[in-house]
Amino acid sequence: MSTNENDQAKLVENQQEQIKEPNQSNTLGDNFFKINPTQIDKIFECYMKGKRELEVQEIKALGGEEGLLQKLKSNSEKGLLGEEMNGHIKPKDELERVKEFSDNVKIEAPLKTCCQHAFEILQDLMLILLIVSAVVQIILGSIPAISEDPSKEWVEGFSILVAVIVVVSVGSITNYTKEKAFKELNKKTQDELEIPLIRNGEIRQYHPDNILTGDILKFQNGKTIPVDGFFLSGHNVEMDESPLTGESNRMKKTSFVEIQKDLDNILSSSGNPEKLNSSLVFSGTKCVNGSATMLVLRVGKHSEIGKIEGRIAAENDSNTLEEKLNILAGDVGKFGMIAAVVTLSALLIRFGVSYSSSKDQFNSYVSNTTFAEGEIDPFKPEDPSLTVGSKILRIILLCIAIIVVAIPEGLPLAVTLSLAFAISKMQKENNLVRSMTSCETMGSANFVCTDKTGTLTKNMMKIEMVYNLEGDVKVSDSDTKLELSKDANYQKLFEQLISININIGFEIKDGNKEITKDCNPTDKSFMDFLQDSLKLNFFERRDHYFSDEKNVKIIPFNSENKCMTSLVKHPDFGISGWRVFIKGGPDVILPKCKSYYSVTEGKVTNLSEEKISEISNNINNYASESLRTISIAYKDVDDTTAENFDKIDQYGKMSINNDGFNLLGVVGIKDPLKEGVLEAVNNCKKSGIRVIMVTGDSIVTARAIANECAIVDNTQNEILKTELEKEELKKKHKTTDVIEKSNIALLGPEFSSQVGLICDNDLCKKPTQNLSNDNSSGSDSAVDLCKCFTSEYEKSNALKKSPNDESIKSKPIRKEVIANITKFQQIIKNLRIIARAQPVDKYVLVLGLKSLGNVVAVTGDGTNDAQALAKADVGFAMGKAGTDIAKDASDIILLDDNFASIITAVKYGRNIFDCIRKFIQFQLTVNLCACLLVFISACIGNETPLTAIQMLWVNLIMDSLGSLALATEPPNEKKLLGRRPYGRKEYIVNKLMWKHIIGQSVVQLGLMLFLYLYAPNFVRETESYRIAEADLLYLCFGKYPGLAPDEGGYYMLDGSSNAWDTSSIIRTGFTIKECADYAKKTNLNSVLITYNKNYGNSSHMTLIFNTFVIYTLFNQLNARVLDDSFNIFLDIQKNPLFIIIELCEFAMHAVLIQFSGSIFKCSYKGLTSNQWGICIGFGSVSFLTNIFLKFICREKKSEFKGDAYSDLKNEDELLLVTERNKKENNSKDKNLFNPLVIRNSGNKTDSLKQHFPKEQ
Repeated sequence: MSTNENDQAKLVENQQEQIKEPNQSNTLGDNFFKINPTQIDKIFECYMKGKRELEVQEIKALGGEEGLLQKLKSNSEKGLLGEEMNGHIKPKDELERVKEFSDNVKIEAPLKTCCQHAFEILQDLMLILLIVSAVVQIILGSIPAISEDPSKEWVEGFSILVAVIVVVSVGSITNYTKEKAFKELNKKTQDELEIPLIRNGEIRQYHPDNILTGDILKFQNGKTIPVDGFFLSGHNVEMDESPLTGESNRMKKTSFVEIQKDLDNILSSSGNPEKLNSSLVFSGTKCVNGSATMLVLRVGKHSEIGKIEGRIAAENDSNTLEEKLNILAGDVGKFGMIAAVVTLSALLIRFGVSYSSSKDQFNSYVSNTTFAEGEIDPFKPEDPSLTVGSKILRIILLCIAIIVVAIPEGLPLAVTLSLAFAISKMQKENNLVRSMTSCETMGSANFVCTDKTGTLTKNMMKIEMVYNLEGDVKVSDSDTKLELSKDANYQKLFEQLISININIGFEIKDGNKEITKDCNPTDKSFMDFLQDSLKLNFFERRDHYFSDEKNVKIIPFNSENKCMTSLVKHPDFGISGWRVFIKGGPDVILPKCKSYYSVTEGKVTNLSEEKISEISNNINNYASESLRTISIAYKDVDDTTAENFDKIDQYGKMSINNDGFNLLGVVGIKDPLKEGVLEAVNNCKKSGIRVIMVTGDSIVTARAIANECAIVDNTQNEILKTELEKEELKKKHKTTDVIEKSNIALLGPEFSSQVGLICDNDLCKKPTQNLSNDNSSGSDSAVDLCKCFTSEYEKSNALKKSPNDESIKSKPIRKEVIANITKFQQIIKNLRIIARAQPVDKYVLVLGLKSLGNVVAVTGDGTNDAQALAKADVGFAMGKAGTDIAKDASDIILLDDNFASIITAVKYGRNIFDCIRKFIQFQLTVNLCACLLVFISACIGNETPLTAIQMLWVNLIMDSLGSLALATEPPNEKKLLGRRPYGRKEYIVNKLMWKHIIGQSVVQLGLMLFLYLYAPNFVRETESYRIAEADLLYLCFGKYPGLAPDEGGYYMLDGSSNAWDTSSIIRTGFTIKECADYAKKTNLNSVLITYNKNYGNSSHMTLIFNTFVIYTLFNQLNARVLDDSFNIFLDIQKNPLFIIIELCEFAMHAVLIQFSGSIFKCSYKGLTSNQWGICIGFGSVSFLTNIFLKFICREKKSEFKGDAYSDLKNEDELLLVTERNKKENNSKDKNLFNPLVIRNSGNKTDSLKQHFPKEQ
């Protein structure tokens, strides 16, 4: 046969490649074990590709069962031979086996300590900048030649370090807590940590880490297999491979001898060999029936699970929050550096001018004054040339201070607190967060790819309707037995079929039979129906009919037959032969039926076209009500037919299942939606998130469920229904008509084959997987697949074996991309459902969506989902049904396995981003104003209104408390879920924020400069100590600073040095203590500096500082609202922490102003009540400014409908956008297309008219 010849040629070619390939076979492998890992891998690759015939031939080429045992130096009865050691048998050749085939030791990362988490957090760029600036501040603040007050100014740098310690502590404790919770979730049971192995002919329990290639491993029902192996012997063994392959049906495992016989029978009858069973057992799969012994072939990194883990390690994309914060940190750093350079230039110029003037004055004084030798001149000014260095250093220190002021010290704390707050709340709502930043990333997600069974639905099937072919019987909870028909014979047949033809695994506990947890949900629903509705005990009925095993034959359900068949011979049937019961999908069972049991006539009647049409309509009605339909039928056969029940026909199918059945009825099974799913999907749509259902179910069932949970709306459902009807007519009439598809729903293979996967390396450009929809045998032979390394992990392992092999060094790492991105764009426009999906289909979907710039979330529970989970921006694993590898690959674990919990992640993700934005708006306003104030005042005066220690209070204490207040704002679900997601590359500060930041900064700066220049002219001084101070200065210098008392009373002393008369010097002959302290000063400027150092700052400067802080505190309230709505107190009662912090900040600041004195450079006895009133009045301008700014460039409000693609309408625009984004992203990032960027930038064209359907 041509197929067989092709496979033989392929086999020879493979064996030649094995010889040629470097580092896959070595002296040890060729001479000691006679087999190497590459040869073993090829056997398993055949299975994964569905090439059963090639798989058999590969095994046969290695000598079959005996050959594998001999080559691995093992024995099926005695296992590996070794010596007794610590209660276990240690194989003599253990080192050789480990060297050639690796070991099975899974090095689980120990629980990281808080210190280790702290070290990781300290790698953050923002924290590094803060630490460096703090150290510089401490050093410079401690040097007398530079610092005005070394005893105090080092405190500022120290306080920044304290803030960093707080950030690191909160982050490390949060990370430790969530990692500990994850460890507890994945804690292994004792049963999972014990594996029975045969060594030296003895069966003993071993830890999975001790398993070696060549071991003989025993397993039974309920056991999850930790390694890959080869079936040796067993009875009725069935494996659940769904965690690995996604196939829900059980896979039967038989000996290689039996499989060879089956293959010969199939080939002799021209059947399909791909329907063979297999002898290969995979790691991560579970035995659901029987018990067996297997030869271990692959362990550790070479096992299927090990390979998946290696591929997962390669997926390490940066998160969106990290990208946004890094961009912001860079921009803030640039702003601070530019401001510092400009300030440095201005102050150096100013210093140069003032130095020249001071030097001239000094020279003039010295030349015009004479003293006797040894006499001291108390009024001799200081030589300016002696202080040049210290003054320049002070200027540099001021510029460093500007950089420090520009850096938002509180931002890391705000981010950490916001994430920590969200994580703690999310865990209470069934979201266990493993990656902190994934919380925020979920806020920008615009696609969610979700499983159906167990995520959208409960996976708790229940029979709700029975169609007895004459009418519907509704199943309800009742204490009485359900009557399916008045015909007693019909009722009896129905009960027999359900009792016999279901596959229920059970185990005996305390003498009682209990069904296993992994029982098939569909069969479980039949059993529940039998017991709850028909009031019959399943186990009693089963024991009754299965009393003689010789008279029972079972053909379990599989993906090829798509039905389950049971043959039973029993006296109750009233026949001499056997009765065959069958159940499956209507599309499978109906064609096998030639007649049906008529309950009205009480006998079997031929099926007419009219009756078939009636039955089909009823089935469609069930499907439209989201009921999964199962048809049941029976027939009677003689002993000869029953004995040859497993005979294979020319099509590779069991002939017993072909035809001649009597249709008995149709049951409608409901897998109800989980609580909150419908509301969650609607919330997703309202939030601009497209939900795509990826399921292994048929497209009809998938459509019904998708319609029930609103993934497709009524219009889309009708379009899809029409397409499916056309497909049915096409099949029925066998026409070749091309049906135009809307791509609302596609089959998985159909989807993946159209878009494909290729390696993007320049020297490769080959497909990475054969996604062809052609399932014929040998189809891989025509496909030249990519041979690049799949990950750094794989390459490093190859280099360990052959470190000097240049071919390995030069071979690149695979860069997997969508082959036909244009086709993918066309499909994704309307795609809502992928049915009959395989794991690769989900991976292709995620990869394609991400390549178009979307932010993608994925749900998964199986090992096979791990790569898609790792590739997605946010991976959701199931806490109950999820495998360990799925959980390891995920970012968030849904503890209740419910899709509705995803909305929690969306809600908190958006809230985190909003909280960070609120804080940034608040702090950047303060920082921008402070930087400009320091710069302008330094240029026009001798000192700044805000001292370093005061800026510490504003920038550190206020911002830290502010971050705590704004970062813990509770989510407003209505607002958060009523808007579209923000884009992956959307700048963290948007236009509305810039409006308020710049507007508030300008007004606050204007108020500060006004008070700086003019406050002494209109603010009266009422405190006696300040009046006395003015009189003292008048006494010493002969004039009042500012206005004299006779000009309207005492006013505040002007705190700015440039306002003092530099020509005024102390009166000659004064000896009182205060004047003596001023004796060596040349003018009032120097006096002011000395006085303030001893007694605190002037009331003038304190007034400015107080007003600045009050304005900032009021603006903290404004920052609670990011949009142009006016209610800044919205939901404030839900955040009592904000109220407490705001009040505490006011209280602490009042204490600081009134009592800190020289410590914080405030007025010695604080401010008066009148001065406080002035400060509060000026600070209240913040509220007026906020209202005024909301009327400027007001945000346009429009109702948002649709998802991320709802604004893109035609093919021309799609291609235009793609090309533009390609140009942008060539220099920026890897994304090709982001519809969110288009929409947010306002570059839509007016010609865009409906191509994407709006969400209803």
